[in-house]
Amino acid sequence: ALWSQKGNLHGYPTDCPHREKGAYNGDGQVIAETSMHDFLMASFYKKWINDMRDGQEENGRIPNTTPTLVGVMGGGVAWGSAYILIPWWMHNYYGDTGGLKEHYPSMKRYLLYLRDLGRNDENPEEPYIINNFEGYWYSLGEWCSPGRHDCPNHPVVNTFYYYYNSLLMSQIAGLLGFDDDAVNFRALSDTVKKEFNKKFFNPETALYGTDEIFQTYQLLALKGGLVPDGYRDRVVATIIEDIEKRDYHLNTGIIGTKYLWPFLVNEGYGDIAFRIASQTTYPGYGYWIENGFTTLPEEWTGVNSHNHQMFGSIVEYFYKYLAGIQSPEEGKTTTGYKNIYIEPELPAGLQWVNASIETLSGTVRSGWKKENGFLNHNVSVPANSTAVVVLPGNSRVKVWEGETLIWDNNTFLANSGSVSDLKMVSDKLEISIESGDYSFRIEGLNLN
Repeated sequence: ALWSQKGNLHGYPTDCPHREKGAYNGDGQVIAETSMHDFLMASFYKKWINDMRDGQEENGRIPNTTPTLVGVMGGGVAWGSAYILIPWWMHNYYGDTGGLKEHYPSMKRYLLYLRDLGRNDENPEEPYIINNFEGYWYSLGEWCSPGRHDCPNHPVVNTFYYYYNSLLMSQIAGLLGFDDDAVNFRALSDTVKKEFNKKFFNPETALYGTDEIFQTYQLLALKGGLVPDGYRDRVVATIIEDIEKRDYHLNTGIIGTKYLWPFLVNEGYGDIAFRIASQTTYPGYGYWIENGFTTLPEEWTGVNSHNHQMFGSIVEYFYKYLAGIQSPEEGKTTTGYKNIYIEPELPAGLQWVNASIETLSGTVRSGWKKENGFLNHNVSVPANSTAVVVLPGNSRVKVWEGETLIWDNNTFLANSGSVSDLKMVSDKLEISIESGDYSFRIEGLNLN
């Protein structure tokens, strides 16, 4: 993933460095958070979203590529949505409210374009559903799932992004003080949500968009909070059952893959997430490694381009969940990483992780190792920042920071320097720390 990014980040994010060399907005948005972890991308994305504004069409449409390529360059609503998603992520990661303010009028124009698109597509009688429009190549949904290029029902993905853009624009409008827009966009998102479920959700099967499960559709509905009350557990179960039927393999393209990892971890299936991530048979990332790839190919089979960065979103899983350095996007780390939330996953079969990211606040590090019955966890918090570190615990554990015993007999010993607090919450240790370097050592865990 890193080498694919280095080969494709030159002035703007290309799909590949050798064939089309196009800045496909869909590819760029699904990889954006990964790139924000691997590199400081503030200046790069500031330039790219300026390009999007420059290329915006009179009706508000954002072309599928930025800069715009001549000819039919495929995409759909997930592609143009980069113009709302990336400025929002820049605000979260870099505290760039100025970018939101600068681009708000043009972002609003894009959302209103989507509103008009729903009213004027191939089925205007469903004004809140974005059905197919302007031909196949301009209304794509999911892309490059195993065994197929596109997805079985494009309007599911296109309408999801219509909903999600409306929801984000409501939050952005509120943040910037455009209160009337905030109310109107929230009402729009609520209406799209209602119509989305009416059109695509089957309450008997708990499936979205198809008679047979397509993982991406289920993941998007869960990501957006679209699932009706009382059905969430069933929708979750459909994904897990399908993964099990596929012998713990994914069935997602570039869009669903981004949302697969947080879904699995947050629902308590961290071991399954790691099992999928480390699969060495098709389709899987390990399958590519086993076949000698050093960059990410375009398709799960490995055919066509051998350097497409669009499947690199798995890197978010490494940083946010295995290393546990949650980004502001998850809601517990604050904007700009001033207050950092670190909660690493410790899946069975994985013995160590070591990661660091460069933020505007400084370097954040998290590395852990299972060793001789102990869990060792090293953390670095930049100056003028604080962190909460969450690690597994139980009534028997002892915790050291360096050579100092700081937790024993369910008691914080309070002789621990920059460790300001330590408490047990639901069999998890919550350690509050200030800026600095820390070495935690935990005894008494059952580690696999």
